[in-house]
Amino acid sequence: MLELLLCFGAGMAASTWLRRRSERRSKRYPSGDPPRSSPSQASKLSSTQCAAVLFMTLPPEISGRLFSHLSPEHVQSVTMEISKLPSLQKELRLTVVETFCRSLGIPEDLNSFELAANTEPELVAKAIVLLLDR
Repeated sequence: MLELLLCFGAGMAASTWLRRRSERRSKRYPSGDPPRSSPSQASKLSSTQCAAVLFMTLPPEISGRLFSHLSPEHVQSVTMEISKLPSLQKELRLTVVETFCRSLGIPEDLNSFELAANTEPELVAKAIVLLLDR
């Protein structure tokens, strides 16, 4: 359902969006599926660290919009984790984003995550709160 809302919210038909996504993916990964980091790397992260990775992955203006929907306690815990996290491998970021997108029921890629966070910040913030409260 969210996926359809995002497509129509962006003024794009679902079939057009799926075709473009497929084209982008085939250009980025000519040999097939994208490389995956090992699940064990992502599973070693706490829920707060995962939330920090999600915020670090987004452009600052979108992250700021999401932060405005969190409680002060959640903002503090996520910003503390952001300050503690070292540079992250792209594969690990993608794994965290894909896992989060899967939980939202949206396509499992960075563009879809950014679009969801930009167009539905309240919904994405609620999902991040659920992640933090685990």
